[in-house]
Amino acid sequence: MPKPFQRRMKRVYKRTAKGVKLTFKKKKESPPKCASCGKVLHGVKRNKVVNRMFGGNLCASCARRELIRRIRAKVSTKPKE
Repeated sequence: MPKPFQRRMKRVYKRTAKGVKLTFKKKKESPPKCASCGKVLHGVKRNKVVNRMFGGNLCASCARRELIRRIRAKVSTKPKE
């Protein structure tokens, strides 16, 4: 059986005339977060496709940092003529 914090549904005890009834309520999904720093990605909903490099995966500052790192790595490995 899954641990309580791993369940998709939240246990809710409802009072009825006969006693208490156990029902399940869907847990709210957490907002999408940056894969690098963990900040919340604003303006991005679940399963939304963002037409930008690293869109929907990295925040703006982490995407900028990653692009600069890749460009520098590409320039430094370029053969000199």
